[in-house]
Formats: sequence, structure tokens, C-alpha cells
Amino acid sequence: MAIPRRGLRNIRTYSGRVDQNILPSKAYLKLGVLEMEKERRGKERSSARQRMADTDARLKEIEAEKAAVLQALEGPPNGGRPRGVPGLELKPAARPMKEMEAQKAAVLQALEGPPNGGRPRGVPGLELKPAARPSTGGFKLRY
Repeated sequence: MAIPRRGLRNIRTYSGRVDQNILPSKAYLKLGVLEMEKERRGKERSSARQRMADTDARLKEIEAEKAAVLQALEGPPNGGRPRGVPGLELKPAARPMKEMEAQKAAVLQALEGPPNGGRPRGVPGLELKPAARPSTGGFKLRY
């Protein structure tokens, strides 16, 4: 009698079977995973509530600032000179105009060169650096 040949279709696997008995270890693992997810979702909920509270507080601050700016633009009730917008103070110029004009004249004079036609001195505060060496194409290893 001939032995029947067994092929790929005859190999028995557990892939199609459904486990009727739930192992206690799997059940406890599933419970642990669910508890961790519940904890994580609770943290997400609390952080979302905190973000909403921060956003609501900032919206109230914006409305208060907006009302203050609008009130400042309307001017005082007695028709006098407006006080200005709160939080927007005018700052003095960083340098007086005379100092800026003097610096501009020094730069123009340096660019034109000395009156006797010699070599120009250059712009004050500006250093000329030598040009970078051109690349030699990397390095080569010798054995």
C-alpha cells in the first residue's frame, strides 16, 4: 500500500482554531492594559481642561486690553487731550540725529579716500579679512 504524499495543504496549524478556554494570565494582562489606557485618557482629559482654562483666561485678558485701548482712543470725557494708549509708551531715539549725521559723514569720507589721493583708510569699524583658501578637492589617502 502506498503512503499518501503530504503537501502544504495537509500541514495542521492552530491558526483557524478559536481558544475556548481563556487563560487567566491573558485575562489579567488584558485588564492591566485597559487600566493603563484608562489612566492615560484621564491625564489627557485633565490636561485638556487645563488648556481650556488657560485659553479662557487669556481671552478675558484680551477683552480687557481691547476695552482699555478703545477707551484710550476715545479720549477723556471732558474733551481734553488724549492720554495715549496704555502699554504703548514712546521711547526716545537710540542716538541723537547729530551723532548719526557725524557717523554718516565719517563713512562717506572714508569711502572717498584721503584728500591727497593716497590709499583709502577704509570704513571705521569694518575689518577686511583675507579671502578663504580655495579648496584643494578634499584629501587623498596614500597606502
